[in-house]
Amino acid sequence: MSHIPNHAKKMFSGVIFDTYQWEQTMFDGSTATFEMLKRMSTVSILATTKENTILLAHQQQPHHDDFISLPGGKQDPGETPLQTAKRELQEESGYTSNEWALYKSYKPYNKIDWEVFVYIAKNCTKTHPQQLDPGEKISISTVSFEEFIETVTVTSNFHGHEIVEDILRMQLGYKDIAHFKKQLF
Repeated sequence: MSHIPNHAKKMFSGVIFDTYQWEQTMFDGSTATFEMLKRMSTVSILATTKENTILLAHQQQPHHDDFISLPGGKQDPGETPLQTAKRELQEESGYTSNEWALYKSYKPYNKIDWEVFVYIAKNCTKTHPQQLDPGEKISISTVSFEEFIETVTVTSNFHGHEIVEDILRMQLGYKDIAHFKKQLF
């Protein structure tokens, strides 16, 4: 569901972001121009293997510091989020799965109309070579659940703040981390 009003006007179309503006009546009756960005949804995949490990993507991209993330990427026009997750997992890692479940969806920023879908892909197996985009260098590693938790919460170059926040909340006792582990395996 879009948070951009129907009467908003697209002011700019970019490669990733479109910019919309609209007039908004304020509480005192005056008006102000509001602005919001829109982008395609993205997916991240909590991919686990039959050996009870989790896949991590070590990435290099032009004009970015190296980072660690879950496999994932942007949704192409006409794709469902699940189709995107299956495609991105195979392209970035060469792994596939027949066991998929939506873990959670996030709307990370209130000024960007954007949804991040996080899927769990269980019992992943290596079935294909990687098919990376020209601007990607990705190496895949497998880590234990404990190593995953440490990487996500301690490593400063892990990208995926939604997962980081969830795991930190689990560690604070707001959710059960053992339940999360059962969801993955």
